[in-house]
Amino acid sequence: MIGRRVVPLINVYEYSVYDIKDAFLSVPISLLLFIGVFGIKSALSEVRKENSALEVLNATDSLTLALTKKETYVRLKREISRGQRSLHPLAFLMLDIDHFKRINDQYGHMVGDTVLKNLSLFCQHKLRDIDVFGRFGGEEFLIACPETDAKAALEIAERLREAISKNYFAIVNGKEITLTVSIGISNFDPKQVNHDSLDLAMDLYIDYSDKAMYCAKNAGRNQVKLFDEGMIA
Repeated sequence: MIGRRVVPLINVYEYSVYDIKDAFLSVPISLLLFIGVFGIKSALSEVRKENSALEVLNATDSLTLALTKKETYVRLKREISRGQRSLHPLAFLMLDIDHFKRINDQYGHMVGDTVLKNLSLFCQHKLRDIDVFGRFGGEEFLIACPETDAKAALEIAERLREAISKNYFAIVNGKEITLTVSIGISNFDPKQVNHDSLDLAMDLYIDYSDKAMYCAKNAGRNQVKLFDEGMIA
């Protein structure tokens, strides 16, 4: 099509010969080509927007709007890799709602879902933009805090635990539904521990934070525990 528009121009230039039909058609066809190019560009832009929205949707838990477990793993691996390069610590916080089954049993699963969603949004509001917050299980959430040592992680976890205990996360027949959480912490410090495998390091410290969380449960709930070697059964 481009050739048909160019050849008549060459003929006019070299032989002073022109085709009336081609000359007549060149303007509308060129205009249609011009519109078509911009139409394709606009369509590609819409496709990119839809793909971006789909990526966000796939990375987000539909109920709580926290990251999905799969996306949480992806972000954690990225943060561990970054921590190994920068030699900055990374804290893992496993947060679990205390006696969540009682809420479901007493008020129903719809209220339980409301509590989960509101707690998730509350925690994300309290945490930093650089922190990773994902739904790890039914009422379990995993938090990763980059550039955070054990002392700072304890302070973050305590502030979060206390703030949660002072708020309510649903209202049923005028009654405020409150709750408490237990939080376990493990701290990955690349200056002290070297792991060649990102997957191994990630799984290990998630497991450590999980063990610390269960230690907090066994100690009476509504508290924070930092992992130590004595927690390994």
